[in-house]
Amino acid sequence: MSLKTCVEWAFLDTRHWWKSKITLPIKTEIQINKYSTEIKSASDEYIIRSPYKIEIPKKTYTELIWERHSKWKNHEAVVCGLTNKKYTFTDLKEYSTIIGKCLVNEGLCGGDVIAILLPNSPEYISIILGASGRGLTICSINPLYTPDEISHQLKNSGAKKVITFPHKVQDVMKAVDNLKMTKCLPPNFKVLSIRIDEQSSPNLPKEIISLNDLVNRLAVTNSPKTVPSSIADDSLAFISHSSGTTGLPKGVCLTHRNVTASILQMMEGHTTFFKETNDNHQDVIPMFLPIFHNYALEMTLCALYNGSKLVTLPKFEEKTFLSTLKQHKATILFVVPPTILFLGSNPLVTEDHLKYLKVICTAAAPVGKDDIDRCLKKALKNINFIHAYGQTEAMCCLTHTPYGDKNYSSVGKALANTELKIIDLQTGHPKGPNEEGELCFKGPQMSLGYLNNPDATKEAIDSEGWFHTGDVGYYDKDGFFYIVDRIKEMVKVKGFQVAPAELEHILRSKPEIEAAGVIGIPDTRKGEALVAFIKKKEGSSITESAIREFLAGKVAPFKLIEKYIYVDSIPTTQSGKILRKELKKMYGSMA
Repeated sequence: MSLKTCVEWAFLDTRHWWKSKITLPIKTEIQINKYSTEIKSASDEYIIRSPYKIEIPKKTYTELIWERHSKWKNHEAVVCGLTNKKYTFTDLKEYSTIIGKCLVNEGLCGGDVIAILLPNSPEYISIILGASGRGLTICSINPLYTPDEISHQLKNSGAKKVITFPHKVQDVMKAVDNLKMTKCLPPNFKVLSIRIDEQSSPNLPKEIISLNDLVNRLAVTNSPKTVPSSIADDSLAFISHSSGTTGLPKGVCLTHRNVTASILQMMEGHTTFFKETNDNHQDVIPMFLPIFHNYALEMTLCALYNGSKLVTLPKFEEKTFLSTLKQHKATILFVVPPTILFLGSNPLVTEDHLKYLKVICTAAAPVGKDDIDRCLKKALKNINFIHAYGQTEAMCCLTHTPYGDKNYSSVGKALANTELKIIDLQTGHPKGPNEEGELCFKGPQMSLGYLNNPDATKEAIDSEGWFHTGDVGYYDKDGFFYIVDRIKEMVKVKGFQVAPAELEHILRSKPEIEAAGVIGIPDTRKGEALVAFIKKKEGSSITESAIREFLAGKVAPFKLIEKYIYVDSIPTTQSGKILRKELKKMYGSMA
């Protein structure tokens, strides 16, 4: 997707590309903190735009990163938080290039989709950079997913290869077998396995290809020094799956230009909280948030662009997380709300763990001011707290609070080149300051739409090119945005999106269950927890333990139901749509 000017956008319709000129209303400028916000109004229409502009070069995001790496080529780029395996920027570039060549040697070419199913590790980052450098499209899959969930993403993305780690191979093979039975597997599909630690690998099926062996052979015989430079900036870089209200995850299409724009938006000089590496400073970032998620992926790429050091952790585990903070002298921390609660309330967290932190950034779900204050109080020093808001369909960020601002209830202001507006939920008309409605956006980071799903694309992106987020919020007179609710029925568990419709579909597939309704409720540990209302079929004596066991075999652990409630009926509309507000009222009356 290309942008000719700040007001001429090219975007995807369900059938073809078409353009729309956006006529901007009259300006009103308001100065606040570090930068001003333009609130443009004409008649009853309001558009909010960041005053800052960035030039977006016609480059892939990997070209953007590697053109700067020589400035800090001998600095550490990625370190494994478990094994202490280290890669300098020079090492990372060489290793990534070798991996890219290996994938090409395995028959992949520009535009092909490769699925990656790995926990955080230096190898994961290298594979992403190597594959993108060869023009491959990446579909990252949650390593917690079950074979059924893996099957869906492989099928939906059209992946021709999947890279995983030895302990997940059996689940991947089950997913592959599912696709074989339904004849949905591309020709010559292969599973590649890579060791991501120093432990010995379990015995693998003969048909599994060892990526480590391919890399080692190529490194000895023909280590490539360059990568091709003919990849178009509008080619597809990532297919990031985001669950929708229909339940099945949708593939969000993100081009290299989307990713390049998103990196540069985060680095815009007036608003960035990153500090560029030099001889006297290098930011250190523990990366325990899963890189398959766009929040962590985006911040990983920003860190590499900025010359920062990433310390990868495969998951959040108290001991390793805290030792990483102290040992590596972490300066920037990307978190989700449950981490804020942990830092503020856990007695194991001391001033020493937060001693070098300069910035904490949270996203994915709301967090209370009291929880933030408790966290910052532990540090006994001034730490800048950044509250960010974004969407998978925006690669990552749309807004974040200005550096140094203490308005913790807000998700901040629009990033460079981003336009935002709030529209009435009933009429669709734009609304003014302090009026609640649905948040919509435009910007160079905006996705093309959903893979093989023109109906969902048309529903999300309107005829004027505005993406409808499904989030309810408002902005104040100074252009700060606030998120208050969701139209979409997603539940955020530990920062992960969970679609109630998906769980309801699975629960109803159990013969003993006639109907099911799922909601999210506030939870201090998870952000939100899942509650299921179950209507049994007449004569059924199914137990809760049997339902739990059934669901555990179908979904990832974060999608498991916290509490089951048996009811005589599930409230629905005349068309059969579940009334979740009524379920929440029912739950509230029981509490």
